[in-house]
Amino acid sequence: MSVLLILWGCATHTITGTVQSIDQTPLANASCSMFDQTSESDDAGTFSFEGLSVKKGEYPIQCTHQGFEFYQQDIMLQGSTVMLPPIILTPLDIQIPYLEINMDPESDLIPVK
Repeated sequence: MSVLLILWGCATHTITGTVQSIDQTPLANASCSMFDQTSESDDAGTFSFEGLSVKKGEYPIQCTHQGFEFYQQDIMLQGSTVMLPPIILTPLDIQIPYLEINMDPESDLIPVK
């Protein structure tokens, strides 16, 4: 009886989505998390969570991929099956400083053998 009381008001949800870069290229191996579940995107950028037993409402989803900024967004769970719009990850803005290389053979900066 107590198990039924705990589950009352909860529905089982399946959430599916895709992870893409800004240019709409699918990102494979992106890690997406909701609650205590983690799903890795496939070659088409698709991930899914199945069997989430939670009440309808708004919950955070997080996605990460090497070379991209961390993503977090709240999504609304209303039905048992939720198809998310594409999750767009932004590349990290890493600036590599310009380094001038002196190729003058007479320079003291180039080692002589």
